[in-house]
Amino acid sequence: MDDLKVELYQLHVSELPGSTASKLSKTRVVCKSIAFVLTAINQTQKENQEILQGHKAQAPGTAAQENMCCALPAQHV
Repeated sequence: MDDLKVELYQLHVSELPGSTASKLSKTRVVCKSIAFVLTAINQTQKENQEILQGHKAQAPGTAAQENMCCALPAQHV
C-alpha cells in the first residue's frame, strides 16, 4: 500500500507538460490499485467487526420490506 502511494506521488511529480501518455495512464492504474486495496481492507475490517459483535448485517432493504409487509392493514373479504 505504501509502495503504491509512493509510486503515485512520483508519477504526479513527473507529470510535467509534455510528459508521455504512458505516465498519465500509469497514474490512473496506480490510483485504481490503491482504491482496490483500500476496498479490500475496509471490507475485511467490516466483516471482522460484525463477527466480534456476534451478528451479520442484513441485506439492504430487507428490514424495510419486512416492516412494509407487516404494516399493511388486513383486507377483509
